[in-house]
Amino acid sequence: MATFIGKIDIFDDSTESRNCYSERLEEYFTANEIANEKLQNDVVVALQKAPTPPPKQPEDQKEEKQWEPRPSRMRLDRLDAHSERLTALAEQKNRLLERLVDALTSNRS
Repeated sequence: MATFIGKIDIFDDSTESRNCYSERLEEYFTANEIANEKLQNDVVVALQKAPTPPPKQPEDQKEEKQWEPRPSRMRLDRLDAHSERLTALAEQKNRLLERLVDALTSNRS
């Protein structure tokens, strides 16, 4: 891996002029023995493609809550009705089993 001398940041016109930046860039190429024009262009292009920070999310929005689906009222009503039907069927099954046990025990006597 190549080691380079110095560091060149992205051009920022609020901190220095284009002439100063161009001179610093030329000095960087000279110090690092980058004479190939294509390689110099690649360095300049790489400087322009600096990573950008990810967009900020509002602080009041929690990531866990953002993706939680909310149950609809209709779905909750359907679940309640289904639970009531299952309870009724379980009670009916218990009554039938009691009658069966009573019939079997009365036939033994």
